[in-house]
Amino acid sequence: GDRGQRRAPGPTPATPVGVGRYARHVSRSVYLTAVGPSSGKSLVALGLVELLSRRVSRLGFFRPVIRSTPDNDIELIRERYQLPDDRIGHAYVADELRTLVSRSRDVADAAMTHAVTAFMELESRCDMVVIEGTDFTEASSPLEFDLNARVARHCGAPVLAVINGHDHTVSEILERVRMSEE
Repeated sequence: GDRGQRRAPGPTPATPVGVGRYARHVSRSVYLTAVGPSSGKSLVALGLVELLSRRVSRLGFFRPVIRSTPDNDIELIRERYQLPDDRIGHAYVADELRTLVSRSRDVADAAMTHAVTAFMELESRCDMVVIEGTDFTEASSPLEFDLNARVARHCGAPVLAVINGHDHTVSEILERVRMSEE
């Protein structure tokens, strides 16, 4: 048998990361969203991509909705990390999405499906994807929160909420944290 044979510590390739109720899913993406304007989300995205670029060979970057083309965050990440076109992208420009969503509920659902499909196609070419949510001036609006939450949920990505605490009281910051958890 196995007596006297030494085994390497830790899981083997066939061993799951957890057992039973403690099994966990390791996500291949993370969704960054701002909780309010001027949160520093773009800086957090840059830092996260910097960290991951040192540990992941095929890193991707995706924005479901951008304000306009070219998008500054996409271009910064593309240039800084030399990401090929097939591992960086977006689904919609904001005006295009607003037009689609205003038509009907069915068209809005189709737009969501398109955004998720675009993400999944990009993710299939990556080991890890940083998804950067919207950053419009009305970033604290309930509509925008809903959009970011729906896209993150449909993409199966854990959410990292970025909150600006500058010139806010502890209770105001905690309220924003609670709001982001809902």
